[in-house]
Amino acid sequence: MIEKSYSITTQACTSRQMWEVLIDLPNWPRFHPDLAYVKPEGPIAQGTYFVLKPKKGPKVRIQIVVLEKHRQFTDCTRFPGARMYGDHVLAQQGNELTATTTMRMAGPLGWLWWKLVGRQVAASLGDEMHRQIELASKIAV
Repeated sequence: MIEKSYSITTQACTSRQMWEVLIDLPNWPRFHPDLAYVKPEGPIAQGTYFVLKPKKGPKVRIQIVVLEKHRQFTDCTRFPGARMYGDHVLAQQGNELTATTTMRMAGPLGWLWWKLVGRQVAASLGDEMHRQIELASKIAV
């Protein structure tokens, strides 16, 4: 398994505010400028699929595999011979939020899909998280 994480601790927003940004799938292009669109195929719930279309790539169908309100959102993209997981974990302690995003690639062809897709996704985690925090800080609680 290959994985890369990015974590930040902030007082700029709460887990509730950050959660609203994470589950607002159609607005993901606001913090991920490489995306053309994201379209959920139903209500945001564990098991729901969504379609993500990068500006410079084919659309991908992704499933929400873990959904714990205000705590964790995990999605899974299936590739031939591999699965890529995006774990978004929120931990609120007092007035500080620690947000961690981990990209994991598993499976016998995970090394190949990491080179083709995962590495580029993981490289943008820090910038994306800073933009998520900026958006979340503007949400009224």
